[in-house]
Amino acid sequence: MARPGNVDIRLDLFLDYANNVKLYPAFHECFRKWKPPLLAIWGKYDLYFISAGAEAFRRDNPNAMVQFLDTGHFALGTHLKEIVLAMRDFLGRLPPDEPRSKEVTAVIDEATSLLSRTNVK
Repeated sequence: MARPGNVDIRLDLFLDYANNVKLYPAFHECFRKWKPPLLAIWGKYDLYFISAGAEAFRRDNPNAMVQFLDTGHFALGTHLKEIVLAMRDFLGRLPPDEPRSKEVTAVIDEATSLLSRTNVK
């Protein structure tokens, strides 16, 4: 949240969430068609994004890795270590011959940074 512009981006997403929901069928069609690597880590007590949403990833993409944690909506606040380790493991399993986008590299770097700041090994 501390990065410049992040508050505005999150507010825009929040205020435009209805259009995001309208795109769900297109997202899931993509998952069914392309079966991209997908990791969904979910708080099983999340009242906003219920577990059926995560199960939809698994239904539409049999290759999806879906993990439920014993938490609610703010899973990073309660399960940072588990989430970072799962992300690192997931990203490390991507085929090495597939080019990684700058975004994937940024996620790996951010996860590594989080680990170093929290002493997670």
